[in-house]
Amino acid sequence: MLVVGQTISHYRVLSELGGGGMGLVYVAEDLRLGRRVAVKFIRGTPSKRQHALECLKREAKALSTLNHPNICTIYEIEEHEGRPFIVMELLEGESLKERLQRKPLAFEETLEIALQAADAIEAAHAKGIIHRGWCRELGPSHCSFVYSALASFRMGMSGSASFQSVRKSW
Repeated sequence: MLVVGQTISHYRVLSELGGGGMGLVYVAEDLRLGRRVAVKFIRGTPSKRQHALECLKREAKALSTLNHPNICTIYEIEEHEGRPFIVMELLEGESLKERLQRKPLAFEETLEIALQAADAIEAAHAKGIIHRGWCRELGPSHCSFVYSALASFRMGMSGSASFQSVRKSW
């Protein structure tokens, strides 16, 4: 676990953002470029971290090939004291889950979110990237609103295939 104020590589930890099954995410300041970023550390024992590291590398490689307004940008993968971490775009806003807890979405908002999500997924599929867990990973917790519009998915990828094989699987 990291502490606020701690510096890892050239990132200073500002706060804990949250966590999931694979890791913990922190808000950090990139001391070289003067920007706020999200830093995701893998949790668990070294043997479990090795498997998670392979997943993290696949995720970062896949995401780094994508340049889309609705997909989170990956900046780099690094390691600190034997613990790998991924540095990515910080999406400041609320998650779709948080937004849904406030009040139901209007039909127009729902349609706009669905269209933007489909556009992001289509961009990934066009690069041969297939998402690993439709319900779990593309759920409301992994979708953020920035400036009142859907901004990005924190997509975790696994594997790749040609676009044709994706289309045939539907």
